[in-house]
Amino acid sequence: GVTGIVGSHVLYELLKEKQENNNINKIVLLARPDKRHDMSARERVEMMLQNDFVPEFLRAINLHAMWQDIEVISCDLSDVDLKQQLDHLTTLGGFHVIHSAATTNLNQGEKAWDENYKINFQGSMSLLEACKPFAQKFTFVSTAYSCGRQTGIIPNEYSILECNDFRNPYEEIKHKTEAALSVECNTAGITFQVFRPGVV
Repeated sequence: GVTGIVGSHVLYELLKEKQENNNINKIVLLARPDKRHDMSARERVEMMLQNDFVPEFLRAINLHAMWQDIEVISCDLSDVDLKQQLDHLTTLGGFHVIHSAATTNLNQGEKAWDENYKINFQGSMSLLEACKPFAQKFTFVSTAYSCGRQTGIIPNEYSILECNDFRNPYEEIKHKTEAALSVECNTAGITFQVFRPGVV
């Protein structure tokens, strides 16, 4: 999700942290190539880091030197060999995985359900499975609306809510994904965290 709105800003902050405190050893970015515009995954990331909308502090960072500690892996979360593509990271270990890749298809109907299920649920579960050998922490960027329609004060812990009144498949599948990732991370001994932005 690094080329998306949330993911790009997470990367900006990671680069700033690395530059100022040098407490991040390696940044690994998963990105898809853009076949329509004939761009590689790395070219997409490079373009994102050079556009007019990057924060001012990023312009002062020596990105050329920092690329030595950045690895871009060209892949898709639906790749059947995703685990093999990430296998070389196992020897490094201790990664904090930040997962912000998603479709934000808010439509109704079977087509929207299928797209959300494939990308937001199956893609998330596939990523976690591939990261289990080296992930120390797994952060999932969900949505404030993954609890569906609620009344009153909504607690941080959505699992204690009765969530069965969703406006669209996006909300429902984000809820389902949160629950499944939490169980899998707990079983694997991986710290699990959810971010639920309401407005991006």
